[in-house]
Amino acid sequence: MRLHLVRVFALAVVSLGLAACGGDGGGHKRPSVPASITIVSGNSQTGVAGSALPAALNVSVKDSSGRAVAGASVSWAVIAGGGSVTPTTSTTDSAGVATTNWTLGAALGANRATATVGTLPAVGFDATGVAGPAASVSIVSGNGQGGAVGTELPAALTVRVTDSGARPVAGVTVTWAVTAGGGTVTPASSVTDSGGAANTRWTLGATAGANRATATVAGLPGVTFDATGSAAGPMVRAYEDSEFLYLESRMGVDVARIGLRKSWGGAITEASLNGVDYVNDDNPGRQIQVSLWDGNAKYDEAAGFWQWNPVEAGDHFYHGSPLLEARLAAESIYTRTQPIHWAPENISSVIGPLLGDAYIEKWVSVVPGHHRAFKVHYRITHFGTDAHANMLQELPVMYVNPNVPNIVYYAGLPIQLGAGLGSRVRQFHPRRRRGRDACHDLRIAR
Repeated sequence: MRLHLVRVFALAVVSLGLAACGGDGGGHKRPSVPASITIVSGNSQTGVAGSALPAALNVSVKDSSGRAVAGASVSWAVIAGGGSVTPTTSTTDSAGVATTNWTLGAALGANRATATVGTLPAVGFDATGVAGPAASVSIVSGNGQGGAVGTELPAALTVRVTDSGARPVAGVTVTWAVTAGGGTVTPASSVTDSGGAANTRWTLGATAGANRATATVAGLPGVTFDATGSAAGPMVRAYEDSEFLYLESRMGVDVARIGLRKSWGGAITEASLNGVDYVNDDNPGRQIQVSLWDGNAKYDEAAGFWQWNPVEAGDHFYHGSPLLEARLAAESIYTRTQPIHWAPENISSVIGPLLGDAYIEKWVSVVPGHHRAFKVHYRITHFGTDAHANMLQELPVMYVNPNVPNIVYYAGLPIQLGAGLGSRVRQFHPRRRRGRDACHDLRIAR
């Protein structure tokens, strides 16, 4: 009986030992390792540049089995557009989610931020910075102009609308109004473009003196433009581009212009009214220009004789005469040219342009009181040692296009200051032929 009790106790001890050695009994687990990071929310937002986005950036971190990883460190960074993220490092919660807040850069346009965990590939967030509400209106151009009464000013009135960060605001309605001097603005309202700019055209009132216009945006202080209307008279300006010198006379709807071609000795190659040109410019022997002749020279193109003949524009090989000097004043143009011979091969064995022994100076201005009329004054200086017999000279010659049916010209004695000019009108049908003989279609001689 005693022996039996001992066996039962021993078995009980062994059973307890086995129970203590079996399984983990709910002990420590292995920590989860981040295997992926994905965006939860906050991507592709739009916000005011320089301000915090309305929604936070959120990412989810999971292990290789797709289970949320808590306690993982996520690094945040801005890689485009400027701005900042706060905080720059955050830890995933029990759901494996980490969060930061993003303040966009000050410039308009694209912004980009990233979230990174360890060595895993980063995920990117994109956002767009836009302008805030309109905060100010400023003048860009068009202030302080002057013009003839009743005419449209040459430059548009332009304003820019910006937000509190001086960034342009698009889509804002600007209202324009004339507040002094009469006249009109067209259109009376306009909408700002992507650069925040809006504009209108201003036609001055009928009375000489001060004119004023305003530009306003609802809820903001407006800006004021001033202009001065002058008594009726042309607005004259001299200007140039890479190839031409221009003298322009503008009055009302009329725009008259004289153009001088630099590469052709400054010869007048344009006399236009409202865009219609009346000068024939087919070759350097045409235009409105000076051509000099010698009464003792031979001129027979068919026989191959064409001697002393300096031409302001150039020769028949299309070489241009050198423009030695050009000056533009506020309302006039001055040029000085050394003309080359029309047919150099008949005078010299030298191949190429042959300089003549004369200078041609020219002053171009608008005739006072006649906005469509231009005065062209020439001075020719012969500096050669030889003598040239007098004959009819082209001082100047004028080649015109077929759109000119009439020519008015002075055919009297040398002009005296203060004396009245006589004139007459004749029918004129310009020939289209190329060649020197066409010079005789119209000649002003002295």
